[in-house]
Amino acid sequence: MYCAIVIPYRVQVVIPASEMWEAGHERPDFVLQNMVGATIDFIIIKVDRESGFAIGSRRLAARSQRYFFAHRPSLCREGARLKCRLLSVGPGAAWWSATVTTSI
Repeated sequence: MYCAIVIPYRVQVVIPASEMWEAGHERPDFVLQNMVGATIDFIIIKVDRESGFAIGSRRLAARSQRYFFAHRPSLCREGARLKCRLLSVGPGAAWWSATVTTSI
């Protein structure tokens, strides 16, 4: 099984391939392999204290970001500028993630 392993703060967070993409929007395996060094957002869904690792979900984090974006009319209007992070580059394609930041 393909998975991403993130090590923030000396704890391994395993993100299975099934938790990387929404159902029906899965990416080819080479996308996950080319994400080395990418900064990704994830939500912890399970912690195994005995083994010292956690399981994360990028899929749930992306869903949360989409909800936030959809409820901010100033961010989803035509001409709005967003900061994006490059996730992966493959043959003939690039994948990125938009990060929404607002100041109040």
